[in-house]
Amino acid sequence: MTKTVFRRASALLLSVLLSASALCSAVTAAETEPPAEETGKSMIYHIDRGRTANLTVYKYEVPDASVAYSGSTGTKDDESHIPVDAKPLGGVTFAAHKFAELDDYFTESSSEIPKVEDYAEEKVIAKFTATTNAAGVAEFKDLPLGLYYVDEINGPAQITKKIEPFVLSLPLTNTEGTEWLYDVYSYPKNETGYGDASLQKLDLNSEEPLENAEFTLESYGTDNAAPVETIATEIKTGENGIVTVTSLPAQTYYRFTETKAPDESYILDGSVYYEFYIDPTGDMISGWTSIDEIGKPVDGQAVENNTLIVKNEKPTIHKYILDEEKGLEGIDNTASVGDTVYWKIRTSVPSEDLVKKLQTYTVTDTMSKGIRYSSAEIYLDDKTLLKEKDDYTVEPIDELNVRFAFVPEKLAGAQEIIIYYNTTLTEDAPLAEDIPNTSKLTYTNIVGSESVYDVNSETPTVHTGGYLFVKTDGDKKLSGAKFALYATEEDARAQKNQLKTAVSDENGNVSFMGLAYGSFSADEDGKKANGVENGKREYWIAEVEAPEHYSLMSGVACVEVNSKTHLPGNTKDIVNNLVPTMPQTGGFGTVLLIIGGCCLVFYGLFFFVIIKRYRYSNKQMKKEQKHD
Repeated sequence: MTKTVFRRASALLLSVLLSASALCSAVTAAETEPPAEETGKSMIYHIDRGRTANLTVYKYEVPDASVAYSGSTGTKDDESHIPVDAKPLGGVTFAAHKFAELDDYFTESSSEIPKVEDYAEEKVIAKFTATTNAAGVAEFKDLPLGLYYVDEINGPAQITKKIEPFVLSLPLTNTEGTEWLYDVYSYPKNETGYGDASLQKLDLNSEEPLENAEFTLESYGTDNAAPVETIATEIKTGENGIVTVTSLPAQTYYRFTETKAPDESYILDGSVYYEFYIDPTGDMISGWTSIDEIGKPVDGQAVENNTLIVKNEKPTIHKYILDEEKGLEGIDNTASVGDTVYWKIRTSVPSEDLVKKLQTYTVTDTMSKGIRYSSAEIYLDDKTLLKEKDDYTVEPIDELNVRFAFVPEKLAGAQEIIIYYNTTLTEDAPLAEDIPNTSKLTYTNIVGSESVYDVNSETPTVHTGGYLFVKTDGDKKLSGAKFALYATEEDARAQKNQLKTAVSDENGNVSFMGLAYGSFSADEDGKKANGVENGKREYWIAEVEAPEHYSLMSGVACVEVNSKTHLPGNTKDIVNNLVPTMPQTGGFGTVLLIIGGCCLVFYGLFFFVIIKRYRYSNKQMKKEQKHD
């Protein structure tokens, strides 16, 4: 073979080997004339067969590998062509497969040059691997001389496009074709993808953003397997309720896990994961139905604005007083001692999956002096009546506290609990002041623990009053007078449907205490006008038994009860009159009466005799006249 043939064969070999992959910096040979001392000989004969070779790969990542420099010399001079935005990429594993000896191709009689497609796995003589370190460097040391097929077999998830495999010889000629290189350097670039992931925390009911919720971000890897890496911990939502993690490698599955709620009132459920996938373009994907054979999500949806929306729950409790049994909701009412006072408690129920995980869900009602618990009915969504012992238990704590302990699983699917709570107003009730009744909801606030949180309801009130007056005869106070209280004038005059009775004491005081006054108040304006301070109501009083020697009060009296009428001196006295004086039996008056009576009898007889005699005389005269 002539020198020209050898020169052309060598040049062709180098050209094919070095241009096999632009991304992988395959080495390109220059068609230069060998030095004068090589004339008549091929460089193949100048390879030191007793040596080994080293291959060093410097791995970089770039957003777009198509703009990367494609030329290569196999020397460290190529470092100057690294793009300014390229970054070292660790964790990339390369394999160098020796599949032929130099003599299989480098002979005087052969000009056949190996190509990438000439590689076949069955031809592999030896296989070597190396992985890039944090500086992006992978080193193959002391490789036996020969022809190698180099490919990228593993790497970080953000690699959206691996390098194309390439073939090279070890040793490798320099670009001038003047010497063999036993230390070869390669600078392949990977096209990589990253994405930013955000999560926004909102209140379930108000949808207001929640600050200071803490999350952990973990990676499932590229195949959605068990979490293998913690990406970030204690990342907190800001004022807008958002937490963002930037530059997450693409083609990877992740999950956010809440580790601390915005505050203790919110239920923390660390068993719930907020999962997503970063696709090659950097978009967040969620809601996939399955994973395909190459680890990509199937039927997933792009997350709007790359922000997952997560809502926190905190149960609420509200307390009302009612105007009648299961009546209107309000904040204040009035009652008489012995009356039933009606209340209503409403609590929200956590979502179906969450409430089943709670260990505790109780409502405790705290009454005041003058209020005594009598009964309750409890409904889900004001429709389904719950059964005591099956769905809840009633636990009296003391005279003023009653607890309703619910079975959380029995609440699943409901929106709220309605407790119709009935009490009786007792004689211990204070007069003309608010008598409060509040409730407390206690629930598990950290799923899987015994931690609980208490939230109090509003405090509706009931009030009662009285009417105090003094019984006198105008000069002195009278005891023993009995009065009855009525709701209407008609009842008072008919003396039916008595509400209360009272008897004047030694000081003449007549007390009707524990009387309803004012009216039901749905809000603060109503309470101000008709409540405990400014409310009033009319009643009717009739005296049913007078003190000895005194006549009953004539007619009936209308009285007005308000916040002051239970106090001494704030009402008018009721005056009784003495019965007219009658003489005693055997006294002087009696004698006079007898004498008078006798006189009347005497005069009666006298007139009777005179009239009788007159009639007789008159009759005789008529007979004589007739005879004559």
